[in-house]
Amino acid sequence: MLVAFWGISLLWALSAESTANGIAIGTNGGVSQASAAWPFDAKEAVKRQDEVAKALGVKKETEIDLGRVAMKFVLIPAGKFKESSGKEVNITKPFYMGECLVTQAEFEKIMGKNPSKHVGTNNPADNVKWADANEFCKKSSEKSKKHMAIPFEAQWEYACRAGTATRCYWGDDMQLLTDYCWCATNSGDTTHPVGQKKPNAFGLYDMMGQVYVWCSDGGAAAGSHPLRGLTYGVKAALFDTSLGIRQSDAQITGRLADRVGMRVMMEID
Repeated sequence: MLVAFWGISLLWALSAESTANGIAIGTNGGVSQASAAWPFDAKEAVKRQDEVAKALGVKKETEIDLGRVAMKFVLIPAGKFKESSGKEVNITKPFYMGECLVTQAEFEKIMGKNPSKHVGTNNPADNVKWADANEFCKKSSEKSKKHMAIPFEAQWEYACRAGTATRCYWGDDMQLLTDYCWCATNSGDTTHPVGQKKPNAFGLYDMMGQVYVWCSDGGAAAGSHPLRGLTYGVKAALFDTSLGIRQSDAQITGRLADRVGMRVMMEID
C-alpha cells in the first residue's frame, strides 16, 4: 500500500552522509549571503546559475558522453528552501542535475537491458529498482570518470522548487499543470518522450509527472527509500512539490512498477 507523506525527511534526521554531500538542516550550513535569500524568482534562478558557473569556472549546462548516448546536466547553485513543516534545509554545495529523466536509451546503453513497460527510446526508463538505479550511476561514473549518483531527497526538492515556495514549481495556478507535467488528465495512461513540457526555472524538465524518481537517502542498508516527482497517473488535485512516497525494491510491482524511474545528479569536479 502506498503511503503519502508531506514535506521531506533526510533519514528523519541529519546524517553524516547527507552532510558530506552538502546538506544541512536548521543552520546556514555555509551558504553564502549572496545565495541566502529564499524564495526567489526565475530571473534570480538564472542569475545564480550564471554567477556560480563563472565563479567555479564551469559550464552552466554540460553534456556527458556515455558512448553514442549523451546525458545533459544543468548546474544547480547552492541555496536553501523550507520544508512544508517550516524546517529550513540548506544545500551547501552546488551540483549538476540531469536535465531530464534517464531515458530508456541511456539506461539500456549502460545496463545492457531495458526493463521498461512503456517502451520508447526517449521515454523515461520505468520499472527501475533502487539497486539498479545505483548500479546505473556506478557504471556511468566509471565510464565518464565523473561522480554520478541518484540525488538526496533534499537535493531533489531544492532543484525541483528552483527558488519557489509555492505548491508547484510554476506557482499555485493548477490550470497550468498540463503545460509543465504529464498527469492523469493528459497522459493517456502512459509515459511520453522526455523534455516535451515546460522546464522549471533552473531548466529541468519533467520534475513532476511522468515517473517517480529514487532518492539515495539511507544508502543500501535502508529497507526503503524515498520516491519523488509523482507520475503520469496522478490526478491533478494531488500535485504538490512536497508530495512523495517511500518504498522498497520488493514493492516495485504491479501498477507501481511502470511508474518508477530515475534522475541522476553529478558532482562538480
